[in-house]
Amino acid sequence: MKKNTMEQIAGVPGRVDRWGRTRVYLAYLAIFYVLCALLTYALTGDWRTPAGVMRGITCTVVGFGVVLISLGSAEFFSTFLVYPVPSIRKPFSSPQGRAMAQGLFPFAFMLATCVMALPTGIVAIVLAATGHWGMNWVLMPVSLANGVLFLWLGVWLGGKILDARGLKVLATLDNFASLQQ
Repeated sequence: MKKNTMEQIAGVPGRVDRWGRTRVYLAYLAIFYVLCALLTYALTGDWRTPAGVMRGITCTVVGFGVVLISLGSAEFFSTFLVYPVPSIRKPFSSPQGRAMAQGLFPFAFMLATCVMALPTGIVAIVLAATGHWGMNWVLMPVSLANGVLFLWLGVWLGGKILDARGLKVLATLDNFASLQQ
């Protein structure tokens, strides 16, 4: 089996590249979420009541589920919505070309994340509309399942697309590098 150029350069197939990037982000995010939860409890005093602790845990888990969705979305979209960023030598410069892409592509990530988070949102709306908001803990497994599903799907599809479009991604990155010389 012939390796494509991106696999030659990185030394790994697209799916392994996507999973590797995801593992690093997840480690940072897990630490960040634990620290944020502890800080929130310390500042608000919600840790003093069982209802406050449950509300905090629910919000933290739902937020983490949305982060998983957005990470999966980014792993998918970053394989074909590529745009230039400033070089490390000139971090405050504005790279030439594709300015509209820099402004609009992040909205694609956000819109996709909102659409993919709809199952969690629908459950929250149903709980609120039926007066069962006291059962908000139901949002935790729904949000985590929603997040894990779209993270897996985004990483898997992103790896497939990266394998298929490796040469095009490399050419785009070379083109961006020539714009910043």
